[in-house]
Amino acid sequence: MAVELISEIVQKGGQDFALVDANNIRGGFYQVTEMSERDAIPDKRKKNGMLCFVLNDPDKVFTYQWLNGYWIKAQLGGGGGGDGDTRVEIVSTPEELANRVDLERAGQIVYIESTDEVLFWSNKDKWSSFDHIKIQDTEPVDDDAVWINTSQKSLPQYTNPDLATIIEAVEALRKLVNKHEYAFTHEMSSGGFENSARLDMMKAASPLEPGTETESTAAEEYPEYTEYETPNLKHLAIKAGTYSSLLENTRNFVNNELLWCTDTKQLYIMSNGSLNWINKSGSGGGTEWDPSVLDELDTIGFVTPSGQTYRVKIENDGKMVIYKKEMDTPQTKPTGGQEDPSGWVYVTSLFLQKLYINSIYCGGLTSNEHSYNYCSHHFVELSNLTNEDINLNGLSLQYATEGTQWQVLPLWGTIKAQSTFLIRGAQCSVMDANTTKIKVKTYDMEWRDSSGNLMKFDNNKSKFYLTWGTTPSTVRNPYSNADGNYRVSLGYIDLVGFNKENAESSDTIDASENKPYTYLSTDKLFTKYYAMDPVSQATKALDKRNNANDWYFVDLTKELVPSVEAFTPRASFENKNNILQQI
Repeated sequence: MAVELISEIVQKGGQDFALVDANNIRGGFYQVTEMSERDAIPDKRKKNGMLCFVLNDPDKVFTYQWLNGYWIKAQLGGGGGGDGDTRVEIVSTPEELANRVDLERAGQIVYIESTDEVLFWSNKDKWSSFDHIKIQDTEPVDDDAVWINTSQKSLPQYTNPDLATIIEAVEALRKLVNKHEYAFTHEMSSGGFENSARLDMMKAASPLEPGTETESTAAEEYPEYTEYETPNLKHLAIKAGTYSSLLENTRNFVNNELLWCTDTKQLYIMSNGSLNWINKSGSGGGTEWDPSVLDELDTIGFVTPSGQTYRVKIENDGKMVIYKKEMDTPQTKPTGGQEDPSGWVYVTSLFLQKLYINSIYCGGLTSNEHSYNYCSHHFVELSNLTNEDINLNGLSLQYATEGTQWQVLPLWGTIKAQSTFLIRGAQCSVMDANTTKIKVKTYDMEWRDSSGNLMKFDNNKSKFYLTWGTTPSTVRNPYSNADGNYRVSLGYIDLVGFNKENAESSDTIDASENKPYTYLSTDKLFTKYYAMDPVSQATKALDKRNNANDWYFVDLTKELVPSVEAFTPRASFENKNNILQQI
């Protein structure tokens, strides 16, 4: 509680010691040596209007005043006629400025460090920018702007020709800047043939009297300021791309635009809405067409009467493929993802959850077309358990053994709803031998390695990874359940890891959903336990997946019911479904 006094406090006997230190009272006037001492004054001793003198002030303000939670330069001037504090204040962020009500006084200038912005407190009781200057004859919509009215080029009762000249010059400069901004943002056009710098200079030249011509006139020379600017452009590049891309974007070109086809080596110019080929050889005129162009094309497009565009391409084996144009648009990159300290980008959800690796056969690395196995080819069969066709463009199937880099097959094509898609590798058995029970004669894609050879899959340990993207995975195992926290690589769809039965720890595959399936052999074909069956057990969540439980093998050495041949993988055009899977 407060101590009540009934008289003044004075030194006994007139001694010269201080009654109390000014720095120990609430409010008043403090004197400190360093800024840190000022900032350390307890809040309980602060009072609006109190002063503090700092001896070693690096900003040379020295005397500060406490106001609404901030130390400001003390207002020590006399009365209302003083100029006040015109010093530019520096704040860190716009948020800090919003809390500095002490700075909200007419004419105060503030610099914001984070935004590199200078503001002033306007007579509208708000912070305004120096950049808001509008030069026009109509009042701007932005009422926070400084408006130079070009319709009134004089001050009241005073004609100011100098000001009018400045305004006109600024307006002309603004139009010039807008013109150049448009040129570099949208279109840089040279106009017609009459648009010539030399012609302009000739028109601006003074005529010479007959007989006074010299070898060189000023009109034929470039202006002085171009001495170090000619040429003033290092490169002028025209649009370039493939011929198919040219056809797709024809409607987006403007007249007189040059266009270069990188695959067909053809130069076109757009004229009146039509493409004109201008680098033709020979003397056949402007309507000749060189059929050799077709030899450089990857695809050819056709439009049906209904407006649907189809494309045609040829596979390596000469097979013609006809497909909708939309299939050339890849799957959109999945969103989200977090990065762990190792750089692995992971998510906790699946991409295209009901797209699966359905069945696999690994014929071994030493087998070939002269070997005797129970299946004719290495293969991977995918299945789509959704009710919609899935465009595989933008996805990939990846394969590796332990300690090797992932090999990537960029997928292309459509896997039909409730059906399959077959990827065939190298032949690993004599096709017509009686012992070859599974004959893989059809396929959607063939998988070749970097050397162009059809792929072979190891029958000791192998891993297969289905994902978005067409670059090799940067991690050996894109599926992790460390400490019960289930995480997968961004774009993860499906993964299966195999190794042979009773394998030593050193021979166990290093990637799988939880545990690998441990019965890998050339005598067995592997398939999902609920193959082609859209029941909930077949479409498991991320944390419920386990290769050891989700797969089973078909023993190709035995006579089974249904027959072993019923497990032959099928291409998409064969329309394999759940019923056919069980027959």
